[in-house]
Amino acid sequence: MHKIYKMMKREYNNKDEYLVENIPHDYSIKEHIEDSFVEYNSSLNENNISGIFRKIKINGISIDYIDVRHKGPIEMDVKQDGDHLEICFELDGHKHYVQNNGDCLETLNGRYSFFYFKELDGKLSFFPENGSRRCIEIELSIAFLTRLLNNDLSVLGEFGEKLQKKENTVFINNSTISLPMRNILKELIVPSQKLSGVLRKIAIESLINDLILLVVLQVKEMSHKTLTISSLSQDDINKIYKAREIIMEKIDDPCSLIELARLSGINDFKLKKGFKEVFGTTVFKYLFDQRMERSKTLILDEKYTISEIAFMIGYKNPAHFTAAFKRKFGYLPSDLKKFF
Repeated sequence: MHKIYKMMKREYNNKDEYLVENIPHDYSIKEHIEDSFVEYNSSLNENNISGIFRKIKINGISIDYIDVRHKGPIEMDVKQDGDHLEICFELDGHKHYVQNNGDCLETLNGRYSFFYFKELDGKLSFFPENGSRRCIEIELSIAFLTRLLNNDLSVLGEFGEKLQKKENTVFINNSTISLPMRNILKELIVPSQKLSGVLRKIAIESLINDLILLVVLQVKEMSHKTLTISSLSQDDINKIYKAREIIMEKIDDPCSLIELARLSGINDFKLKKGFKEVFGTTVFKYLFDQRMERSKTLILDEKYTISEIAFMIGYKNPAHFTAAFKRKFGYLPSDLKKFF
């Protein structure tokens, strides 16, 4: 069976809601994963929805990149017999899935989830962020994941055990998309090297392997922190992770420690102490490191001048940015391309 989407328009909280029907074939049916290598783009401009779709299919991996604009929510009836193992990254907007048996999963803006359903039979709703929705959905075959983990799904703990038993399960839900993850996702969609054929295939497989490794390591890090941090409650830890998300969202215009604590729902003393316990560094050192890593990505993109990048990551004086960059990496921003 395929995923079948139907759409119609109806009223939603005094706003138009779109339920899918009569949209292009490439968008309306998501095929099962095949042992092949296919990469293609398609576009959509109807029913008040416009944008692009990119699909990559390769040996047990199916990647969908969706970049669309629509004003209201989109709700889809979804049905697929057989395994559905997916990592979804919500770059702009969020989605909510409800099985007809009551199981549900929501992935919020700027977050990702890794989950398994033995079949899909329910409703999937998409919600744009400022009229836009961008996401990357990576569907994996269980056989691919098993091969990747050298036939040892127990590496994934309870998730791996339930996967073997074909039981609905979630490995991680609503976790922050880290900067290294974002770099990999960008490389999947907009590769820095113009590769084709077997070389593009190898590059994609390598990127997916690296991405899965980052996901597994993040889960292990979170589990370790939860087990070893005795001075913080689970609620405190969740708020500290929220603080880290806020830092990433406001990296170009960071808020004060007091404001960060307020937005995170925790007092500033506990935030300072707890952040160091959870992440092994201070709030300000973490912000500095993320700014520098972000600047490296922007420099390598070759779209902006050094001065523009300095302003983009929150430095009012480009000279101060240059000095900070050299202090961090040992060379000037203008020399970065010599090493890559």
